[in-house]
Amino acid sequence: MAQGLTDIKLKNTEAFLKAYMERLEKLTKFEIGRNRKRTYPSGRKVTSPLNSTGSLAKSIKVQKTNIENALLAYGLEGNDYALDINKGTPKSKAPSRAKLISWIEAKPVRLTNKKGKILKRTEESIKAVAKRIQDSQKIHGIAPVPFLTQAVQDSMKHLDGMGVAIVHDITDSVEQFLTNIGYKEVNGKFELIKKK
Repeated sequence: MAQGLTDIKLKNTEAFLKAYMERLEKLTKFEIGRNRKRTYPSGRKVTSPLNSTGSLAKSIKVQKTNIENALLAYGLEGNDYALDINKGTPKSKAPSRAKLISWIEAKPVRLTNKKGKILKRTEESIKAVAKRIQDSQKIHGIAPVPFLTQAVQDSMKHLDGMGVAIVHDITDSVEQFLTNIGYKEVNGKFELIKKK
C-alpha cells in the first residue's frame, strides 16, 4: 500500500457504509418475509414468504472486515443456500437428502403425495417427500427467486451520498497525508521535500 494512504481516516465513509449495509440487511429480511409467487415444475403455485422456518432471515447479518489498517469492507452473510434461491440452480444440483429432511421437519407445511393427498407427518413420509424434492431438483433445478437482487436494487438509491462521505474523509486527512508522502507546509502551501 502506498505510504500515507493509511493516514486517511475513513470515519465518514465507514459511517455511511455501515448505515447503507444495515439498510440492505433490513431490505433483504423484508424481501425474505414478503409473499412471493412461485410455480413449481408440477404446476403447483404457491404464494408465500421464503422464510417459512425463520432460518434464512435469522442468518442474514452485516459483517465488517478491516483490510490493511485503512481500508475496510462490509458484506452480507447468510445461509449457504441463499444464493441458490436467489439465482436458481442448474438441473443436476440438488441438496443432500439429509438437508432436505431437516428442512421438511422444520417447515410448517402439510405433506402431500404425488396425487395431492395429505400425508401424516411420519419419519417415512418425510423421507419420501425429501426424495421427491431431491429427484425434482435433479431434473428441473431450482427456479430463481431474486430476493437478494431486489434488495440490492432497492438499496442502490441510497448510495448517492457516498461521494460526499469520501470527500469529507479525504479533506479531513489531506494535510497529514501530504506530509507522510514527502511534502511539507511552507507559508500555507505544500512543497515536495527534496532529498539530498
